[in-house]
Amino acid sequence: MFCVAVEKSYDYVFMVCLKSDLLRKDELPSLNLEYRWYESQREFTSSSLEQAQDCLATVPGSVGCHVKYDNVREYLPLLRDANGAFVELLRKRRCIQTHGTLTPLDSSHIYQSTSTGRFPPNPVYNFTEEEYQLKMEKREETARNSSNEELSKRVIEPRQPCQTIVTTGRFFRNPSVAEYVRRAADGVCQGCHEPAPFVSKTTGEPFLEIHHIKSLADGGADIIENTTALCPNCHRERHYGQ
Repeated sequence: MFCVAVEKSYDYVFMVCLKSDLLRKDELPSLNLEYRWYESQREFTSSSLEQAQDCLATVPGSVGCHVKYDNVREYLPLLRDANGAFVELLRKRRCIQTHGTLTPLDSSHIYQSTSTGRFPPNPVYNFTEEEYQLKMEKREETARNSSNEELSKRVIEPRQPCQTIVTTGRFFRNPSVAEYVRRAADGVCQGCHEPAPFVSKTTGEPFLEIHHIKSLADGGADIIENTTALCPNCHRERHYGQ
């Protein structure tokens, strides 16, 4: 049985263990772990187990282990006993239920799952479009700045990605404006002035995307003068190119 919280940031998981059990682990000093606790509603972290204070005031000797998500599969077997000792202590105190999966433990933001020999299903996260884009940009930047050795460690064992529900605001755009601009382009991209790269299987017409020169999100108007018809390549370049 594990007692684990997956943080919304998706960068870390949080495990509570008993310090006495962790101190018996010879491998511990070589692990990339942080220990987290709270005092007077302030958060503290340390890379030293000796300096770590009680994670839960009601459980003396409890230690909050902050584990990077990329290290979870490697670290879980090493933290299993200390985490299990913490769960067993809570069970004896009747702090948790003993059935089901992902059962909340009061307000501690920690969850239990029955060990089945398999990893539990990936959780589903709910982000706004902006949160999702910022998260992906951060993860892509981390990948770009990683060495080949670091990348090889992250791709050596494929895993099912966590599912994300992205909530976003949409504008009800005037389809007549889009159709007018598309017809005026007559199958030719208004960016590179080349013919559309393919024919749409839906409409049977040259495929061009409608782009607002000043985005609607930035206050741009949904009018012909603020709209252009672009091939997919030019459209991506307008959004992401320099």
